Amino acid sequence: MSTAQVTQTKRLLSLDTPLGQDVLVIERWTGTESVSGLFSYELELLADVQLGQDQKVIPEDLLGKDVTITLELAAGERYFNGIVKRFIEGHRDYRFAHYRAEVVPWLWVATLKSNCRIFQNLTTPDIIKQVFDELKSACSSVQYRDATTGSYVSWDYCVQYRETDFNFVSRLMEQEGIFYYFEHNNGQHTLVLADSNTAFPTCSEQPKARYLSEIGYAEREDVILHFQKQQEVRPGKYSLRDYHFELPSKTLEKNEPSTISVGNNASLEMYDYPGDYVPRFNQTGSRLGNVESMGQDVVKLRMIEEEVAHLVHSGKSDCRAFYSGCTFELTGHPAGMDGKYVIISMHQVVTQSPGYVSDEVSNEPYQSSIVCLPYAVPFRPRRLTPKPVVQGP
Repeated sequence: MSTAQVTQTKRLLSLDTPLGQDVLVIERWTGTESVSGLFSYELELLADVQLGQDQKVIPEDLLGKDVTITLELAAGERYFNGIVKRFIEGHRDYRFAHYRAEVVPWLWVATLKSNCRIFQNLTTPDIIKQVFDELKSACSSVQYRDATTGSYVSWDYCVQYRETDFNFVSRLMEQEGIFYYFEHNNGQHTLVLADSNTAFPTCSEQPKARYLSEIGYAEREDVILHFQKQQEVRPGKYSLRDYHFELPSKTLEKNEPSTISVGNNASLEMYDYPGDYVPRFNQTGSRLGNVESMGQDVVKLRMIEEEVAHLVHSGKSDCRAFYSGCTFELTGHPAGMDGKYVIISMHQVVTQSPGYVSDEVSNEPYQSSIVCLPYAVPFRPRRLTPKPVVQGP
């Protein structure tokens, strides 16, 4: 292969970096992403030694900077944008210098900041957006959009205590049932805050996906190759009890039954005390009439959160247009699983085609595994982020 052929033109994958066109080219890309999670794209990269492109590769010119991956589709293309978190210089051969890079969203920068402070008279979305805006001084890639539709009760005061900005906003979102996903465009990615399945966009490049058994290889492009349903027992009831110092005689206990009846779960109750809904009313005489209604809203949210895991679908696909947070309609499934789904997580492996080293065309350049929810099932993030504890003497 002549040196003039090292170009990203007419290839499955291409990469745009601050280093300039074709300085770094992609040989392989592995990506993991999820709703309410930080995506991670692992890139295996090459720089042409014979053309001297390796001399232009300066890690400091890449770290923390935006890069954009372009993936060719059957008709059109898709973009994946992020910032370079890590860059690794590998071995060299007679033709190429080999590198690896990890690309992450701008929200990852929030894992590098921690604080101890109080927010007063603000709702959870307001607090989150304030934290996001503060990140702009450290990361020029910060872009977000608020697509929440719910009504949020303000906090008299809300404490961030010895936790990173990322853990803090994650904890608040999980507590309120707010989730997020990322929209990717050429040169930027946008975090979308949401609290309803109606915020999940349809996969515009492929709103429908046909099921095709893995047995055959004919007409395999952009189809679902494997799809299965997983069900599990979840609690039949959620109960919360709390205490407010100005309402000592009130039994602040609320409960919510599950809409799912399976495995004799009616007697399986999740009970928690304190219920963690009173703390937002901390000032004396502060909106005491709202305490009980807040408790009912929170216990309902907790029950929905538990029900998410009851019915989950997973599969394998070579639909290159798919991404976490998009919806699609499955057709042609022999076991009656046709319907509308939202992708909540996915893992994808993409091999450059034709390759730079061998110039061979890959038979299966794109493979992905997906996890989906039926669109009718409300999504809520799991409460995974620990709440900090103030230690006593």
